[in-house]
Amino acid sequence: MPLIIADTFADSLENLTKQEQSAVKQTAFDLQVNPDNPGLSFHRIDKSKDKYFWSVRVNRDLRVIIHKRGDSVLLAYVDHHDDAYKWAEKRKLEIHPRTGAAQILVLRERVEEVVIQRVVEQTVAKSPLFADESDDTLLDCGVPEDWFDEVRKATDETLLDICRFLPAEASEGLLNLATGIRPERRMHDADADPFQHPDASRRFWPLNEGQDLREAIKASWEKVELTVGREQRDLVARYFERGRTNEEREADRADRDFSDPAKLVFRRKKRGPMGSL
Repeated sequence: MPLIIADTFADSLENLTKQEQSAVKQTAFDLQVNPDNPGLSFHRIDKSKDKYFWSVRVNRDLRVIIHKRGDSVLLAYVDHHDDAYKWAEKRKLEIHPRTGAAQILVLRERVEEVVIQRVVEQTVAKSPLFADESDDTLLDCGVPEDWFDEVRKATDETLLDICRFLPAEASEGLLNLATGIRPERRMHDADADPFQHPDASRRFWPLNEGQDLREAIKASWEKVELTVGREQRDLVARYFERGRTNEEREADRADRDFSDPAKLVFRRKKRGPMGSL
C-alpha cells in the first residue's frame, strides 16, 4: 500500500514527547508493512466534511489521522485523542482545480469567527486588495475556490491572517499579486499524480518502496525547514516594504517576526495572537 507523509504529520509529531513519538512511529510502521493488521484500530471521523479521514489508535490517548482513499494512505496528523479529531473535523483534502496539486484545506467556516470578522472590521478603514480580481486569477495563484470571498475582502491588515490558513503556493501567489506580480496561467494534466505536483511536493512525500519509514519521517520534517526558508522570507519582506518610506519599513520590521515564514507568524503589538486551530 503506497504511504505518503504530510508535513502536517511531521510537524505534529515533533510536538510529542520522545516516548510518544516512538509509539507513533511504531504504529505508522505497522501501517506501512501490514495495513490489514487486526491490531490496528481504524475509526472514520464522522464529523469531518472529508469522508476519507480516519483515525488509527496508537494507545489509549494518541491517535494518528490518516487520509485513506483507494490503495494509498496519507499520514496527515497525530495528537491526543480529542485534539486529533478536532483537527480532522476542520480540514479536507482536495485537488486544486487549476493547478492539480493536492492540498489539505482548512474549512473556511471553521475559522470564520477568527479571521472573517477581522476582515469585516478592517474593510471599513482599508480598501480590499483583490476585490476586482477574477476567479481565473485567484485560481492561477493556487487559491482554493472556497476561499475566494474571503481573499477578495483581504486588506493590508488582514492578508497575512488569511494566508495562515491557505496552502503555501496560494499565500505566495497572493503576496506576489499584492506587490504587482501577476500569476502565470496554470493548467494541469488530469492524469498526473496530484501528490507529485511541484506545489504538492513541498508538503507531501510519498515513500519509495522499501524506504525506511522512520528515516523518511525525519527527512520530511527537515525538508519542511529547507523548502520554505529564504524565498518566502524575502517575499513577505518585499510585500511589507512596497510603497513605504524608510521610517515605515523600519517600524514594520520591528513589529514582525520573519523567523518562521512557513507559518507566516507575526508579532502584534496592538492586537493579540489569533489562537491555534
